[in-house]
Amino acid sequence: MLFFRIFFDILFILAAVYSVFLIIIFIGLCRLREGSSAGSPRVSVIVAARDEEENIGRCLQALAAQRYPKDRYEVLVVDDNSRDGTAGVVSRFVNDCGNVRLVRATEKSFVSSPKKNAILCGIQESTGEVILTTDADCIPPPGWISGMVRCFEPRVGAVAGFSPSLVGNSLRQRLIELESVCFAVVSAGAIGIGGAISCVGRNFGYLRKAFEEVGGFGATGEVVSGDDDLLLQRIGRQGLWELRFSICPDTFVPTLPATGWGEFINKRKRHFSAGVSYSPVLRVLGALVYSYYLFILLSLPVSLVYGKFWIWLLCLGTKLLLDTPVVLKGLTLFQRQRLLRILPLAELLHIPYLLVVWPLAIWGGFQWKERAYR
Repeated sequence: MLFFRIFFDILFILAAVYSVFLIIIFIGLCRLREGSSAGSPRVSVIVAARDEEENIGRCLQALAAQRYPKDRYEVLVVDDNSRDGTAGVVSRFVNDCGNVRLVRATEKSFVSSPKKNAILCGIQESTGEVILTTDADCIPPPGWISGMVRCFEPRVGAVAGFSPSLVGNSLRQRLIELESVCFAVVSAGAIGIGGAISCVGRNFGYLRKAFEEVGGFGATGEVVSGDDDLLLQRIGRQGLWELRFSICPDTFVPTLPATGWGEFINKRKRHFSAGVSYSPVLRVLGALVYSYYLFILLSLPVSLVYGKFWIWLLCLGTKLLLDTPVVLKGLTLFQRQRLLRILPLAELLHIPYLLVVWPLAIWGGFQWKERAYR
């Protein structure tokens, strides 16, 4: 009985910490607002592309249709040593559009991370005061550039945005979409209270000045992933610039979905792998959340051993009760309320999913554009 008592005392403490974290995130979400800047600074959109022959055309068509003065933005597609016809597709747009340029990434000319190296090659060739990044498999809506620019009010150095998957109505696709919303909820909530945890590079922007003042990617340039969240954290830690999260629907950038669970898990392993380079505070927070999920999972066999199965149901129900207001707020902000109906199932799957993927991201390695990393 002593073990039983100690186990659930620890679980209670972890639940309390998790509750405080969610309350903070909820407060941050409530503080978000749309941007109000009226300026039209010169913008450089950088698209790092490797083997994206099938996707880059749609992306460039969307970028060519932006409702932003044509003479105030440029699009630089950085060909990251593609082995297909990516460069050829881009070249046709270069001939047809005066503000599209093709840049060739030289192998590891700046940093060892291929994605960051490509972005740095693009920045070096760009002329914009504001740098926006997206991916070749994304389709930015017509108001994306203007909406992101409105968020760059005085003293704002970086702006993160929401990037949902272009998914259908199958259960797998809706679960993946809900997971992307929850990821954005944490990112947006943290930024709403002046912090920085994560963001996505396929919908991200920052001032060139802020990027230069923090030394670019700095030492994190050697980390394969993290061209987005690690940079956001660097700008936030400096203390000279404010951060924003865009909640304007015109800035939600859809991306093509993973073709299956394997590709989805591999992408998440790549994203989570940057966590080892987070600040000590964020790593401790991550460890506490991970421990809370682990104790909820372990509470099932412990409850069965002691003949108190209802305790596990109570633990799981408590997490659902804590998560629901925050997730509902995020679903409302990002106009995805229809996903609320699958939240109970997602809650059941979320714990084993994260308990497996997080360690795999740190120790198991992943593939990215046919390149293997550990």
